[in-house]
Amino acid sequence: MRRTIPLILLSLALTACPKDPDDTGDLPEGDTDTDTDTDTDTDTDADGDTDADTDADTDADTDVETTSMTFEIEGEWEGTALDLTWFRPMDETWLVGEVLQSTAVEADTLTMEVPPPPEEDLLPMDEAKFPGLLAAFYLPAIYEDGNGDVVHDDDEYFVGVGPTWMIYLDGAVPAGFEHLGLYAGWNAYQMIEGHDLPSVYPLDAIPLETALALNESVTIGGTQDFAISWSHRAALVSYAYLGGMPVADHHIDDWYPTAAEDSWSMEISGEPDADHFMEIDEGMEASVELPLAYLDDDGSGGFTTADGIEGAACYEGDMVALFYLPGITELGTAAMFQLWGMTPGWMVMADLAEGSDPYMLTPEQSLQLEFSQSCLSF
Repeated sequence: MRRTIPLILLSLALTACPKDPDDTGDLPEGDTDTDTDTDTDTDTDADGDTDADTDADTDADTDVETTSMTFEIEGEWEGTALDLTWFRPMDETWLVGEVLQSTAVEADTLTMEVPPPPEEDLLPMDEAKFPGLLAAFYLPAIYEDGNGDVVHDDDEYFVGVGPTWMIYLDGAVPAGFEHLGLYAGWNAYQMIEGHDLPSVYPLDAIPLETALALNESVTIGGTQDFAISWSHRAALVSYAYLGGMPVADHHIDDWYPTAAEDSWSMEISGEPDADHFMEIDEGMEASVELPLAYLDDDGSGGFTTADGIEGAACYEGDMVALFYLPGITELGTAAMFQLWGMTPGWMVMADLAEGSDPYMLTPEQSLQLEFSQSCLSF
């Protein structure tokens, strides 16, 4: 089954709207007691002197109720920390705000005490549908905390984000929300593609997967639809090189078949050289590598544009390419990758023609490729 990458990232049953700057909203949970005691004593002595003693004691005590949240972490977590960060989900981008709570990850089950959101994080929901209801969304995210300061730095990679979100509800919570398991205060829920309603999790068992760790190697393989000879070769060739960019070592791996072989495979590992990377989206660079079968017509011992291309790697008629993306340091990008099911490092993608919907191949599908002219599209 193909897994497509949607153009619209989110399908939310709950949509937050911008907060009216004149609307301060309701205060979140928490008791604020301010006691001011003023004692004034005036004493008049028999000699006519008047002593005025004024004692002013002001005690401002704020008691904030916290909520216990337990995250069940799946995957590698050593040397990481967890942040709860405010965000606002939108169709094509996310607004990311301040971190509410941080803690070091020291086991695969982590419990943290979380206060209510600050007032400015609570935004009104759709006023027409849910009058008087405020909400604040937070992303739980795990990152590599290299210096151990429990603060995400610009060069530290995210290794897991959600996909379960934390939502705090305040004000008039509709009965329909409660039927879904969403109540005033903190909730843990997940929107699943193809489902209209969220999945709600108990706060003592919130799933969090470290699915964004670098995938450092990948194996591809399959067959070919032509008779091979001793002069046939295959290589993983830089798309940047094919596009005319100067690339020093433009192919990563070569496969040398024999006439008796009816299958092939390549194992690729490590990060490509810097000149293999190109911008694939605003602010995002990747190395794009094409598995190609060719005849070494110029006798160079490796692929050049002077060689005859015998075929591209195809999956069910769609051209295949390998992508390598560096680790992700920006929270919004990490969250989108987690929703798409994409990982940094090596990925195998198919159907890359302009206007198409590219999709990722599983490890099993990556071994069912075919070298053929039928899907060659450049």
